[in-house]
Amino acid sequence: MNNFATLPPDRENSTYHHIAYHFDGRKEHGYSKKLGANEKADKRDLLLGTCERLLPRYFHHSEVFKVEVFLRRTGPNANALKVEVLVATCFADGFELHDTYAKDTIIRGFLNEFYASDLRDAKRALALVGRGKGGTHDFTWDGRKSFDDLKAYCAHLCNFHERGTVERFFFSVKKKYYDTDFAQGGQLAGTATPAAVGTPPPATVAQSQQRTKQTNPIGSLIPAHLQPPQQS
Repeated sequence: MNNFATLPPDRENSTYHHIAYHFDGRKEHGYSKKLGANEKADKRDLLLGTCERLLPRYFHHSEVFKVEVFLRRTGPNANALKVEVLVATCFADGFELHDTYAKDTIIRGFLNEFYASDLRDAKRALALVGRGKGGTHDFTWDGRKSFDDLKAYCAHLCNFHERGTVERFFFSVKKKYYDTDFAQGGQLAGTATPAAVGTPPPATVAQSQQRTKQTNPIGSLIPAHLQPPQQS
C-alpha cells in the first residue's frame, strides 16, 4: 500500500487546498487528495483529518506562522474552472473559520478542543463534539423552524455531504413538516411540485447521478456559490 505522503497530489480533484506560510519565506502548498487514492466522502471528516495531520507538524516546532485552508468549488458550469474559497485560517495559538464554515458548530467545536489539547489529542476532540459512537449527526431537524431555515441548512449541508443525500433529507423534512397543502393538491409558495412529493427514488447510483443533473426544487434553493463540487 502506498504511503499517503509519498503519492503525488491530485490538484484537479482535491476538495481542499492549503497553504502553509513558513518563517523562512516559503509558501508550502498541499492538497487533500493524492493521485491513486480516494478522499473521504464526508467532507467535514476530511477537513478534520487534514487538521489532525497538518497542524501538529507545522506548529509544534514553530516552523510556520499560519496555515490557510481553501475549499475548492466548481464554477457556474461544467466547463468553468474551479474556484477556491478560504474556509479556515490556523495559527499556533488559535484559528478562524470563514464563509459558510464559520457557522459550522462541529468544526468549531472540534478545533476548540483540539487546540485545548495543544494539538495533541484529536480523538478526544472528536469524541467531545459528538462524532463518535452515540454522537449527533447532521440529518436532524426541529419542525418549529421555518421552511427558509430548512433551505439555508440544506445549502450548508452541501458543503459536506453528497447532493443526492441532502436532497433526500430535504424532501423528507419537507413532507413531514411543511407539505400539508399538498394533501389537498395545493403547492407550497415558491417551490415546484415534484412528481411524487417527499418520496425520493430508490437509492441507486444511476438515479442519484440523474437527479444531480436535472433541474429540481433543491437545485433552485441552493445558491450557485454554495453548490458542492462536481465529480470529474
